[in-house]
Amino acid sequence: MPIRTRLIIIFLSVVIIPMSFVGAITYLNARETLEQTTLAGLHGISEFMEAKIFLYLDKLKARTADFSSDGYIRDSVIVITSQDSKERVEKLNTHLIKNKKSLDENIVRIDILDMNGKIIASTDSQKIGANRHNERYFIKGKEEVYITDIHKESGRTVLEISAPLKDRIDPGKSIGVIVNCYSAMSFNELFTGKTVLKMGAKTQMVSFGKTGETYLVNQKSLMLTSSLFIEDAVLNQKVDTYPVRKGFEDNQETKGIWPDYRGIPVIGSSMLINLGDFKWVLLSEQDVAEAFIPIDNLRKLLIIFGIIVVLIVVPVALSVSQSISKPIQVLHKGAERIGGGDLDYRVGTNEKDEIGQLSREFDKMAGALEKRIHEIVMISDALKASNQQLKASEQQLKASNQQLRAGEQQLKASNQQLRAGEQQLKASNQQLRANEQQTKKHLHDLEVFYKANIGREERVVELKKKIKELEEKLGKKTG
Repeated sequence: MPIRTRLIIIFLSVVIIPMSFVGAITYLNARETLEQTTLAGLHGISEFMEAKIFLYLDKLKARTADFSSDGYIRDSVIVITSQDSKERVEKLNTHLIKNKKSLDENIVRIDILDMNGKIIASTDSQKIGANRHNERYFIKGKEEVYITDIHKESGRTVLEISAPLKDRIDPGKSIGVIVNCYSAMSFNELFTGKTVLKMGAKTQMVSFGKTGETYLVNQKSLMLTSSLFIEDAVLNQKVDTYPVRKGFEDNQETKGIWPDYRGIPVIGSSMLINLGDFKWVLLSEQDVAEAFIPIDNLRKLLIIFGIIVVLIVVPVALSVSQSISKPIQVLHKGAERIGGGDLDYRVGTNEKDEIGQLSREFDKMAGALEKRIHEIVMISDALKASNQQLKASEQQLKASNQQLRAGEQQLKASNQQLRAGEQQLKASNQQLRANEQQTKKHLHDLEVFYKANIGREERVVELKKKIKELEEKLGKKTG
């Protein structure tokens, strides 16, 4: 690589690398700061919406508890359950419609249940007579104010809040249960800010930018409030995302970056809302692409700034490299001439800088080199003569080596013959040992046989003696 190119690269590296490093640090710090700021904002919205949900549910519970304290309702329940008065049922239905349901536009209906779970009065006359003894809102509502999870009923999204009806004479005794069925669409108004705007507020911020949204998810991972991007999402849209699993499986709230229910990366914060028998996860999210627009703008600005710096630095680098490389090229040309055999060539520069000093030293070196070459030629001739003598000695050494190799081969053949004789000798020794063992065995067998025969002869002699004695005894008896 030419030195001019190297100088340009070095010059650009000295400028661009620190600038790139500073730019990268600035970009990363700005990104982290923006991410933390966005997360803090989304977390604040989550906490704010969580507080609004609890306040709203407390409001609905308080209204249901207030209805349960209505004297006319409690008296009517006693009359209806004891006398089965249809007239009193009609009056109670009218009272519920005119004086209770009309107080809140979000009430879908009001049911009055006796202690067996039977609906004895309702704003919806078709519900009267139905039995709800297996419903959680009846079982729990006999003792306390109870709220159900959001669900669908007859095509509407609703939730029920129940409260016990107490005897006016004996407040410790429950005589029935009142159930207020509310439209869950009121939660959408709560999340969009319409509820607060209806109360008189001029503005209401519930999200960030165009893609920011806050929504609820139930334990079946279904969306409970409207989606900013998908139509008819309530209880239809599945939300099986990281913060939802973290909330329901690990009971943990979280914040960070993850793919949302559309599969698009978002930055967000989650809250876990525990309502006794069930839980909700509250999510505040914004698309990463929108949240990090300022960072993208900063990145583009840094790139533009870098290009401008390069456009300024390149001409400067070219000028500086030219002033350094040109004298070096002159030296290079001189080196080529001298290297080609022209020892009379001289650079002859009058520059006052270090390169000028180098060129003059170069000329001195060329003169000294010419003198040394003559000396080397003489030495070379002497070395050639010595080399011829060395070659002759080398030939003699090679002949000696060949003789040594021949003797070595003969020695190897003798060693092999010795090894073969040694193997035969070992085999003969083994055969002798085997014969010796067999001889010892035959001798032992003969000895055993001999001893056995001697014992028989002794027994035969003794037997003959006994036979003779018997014959003598028999002879005496016959005589």
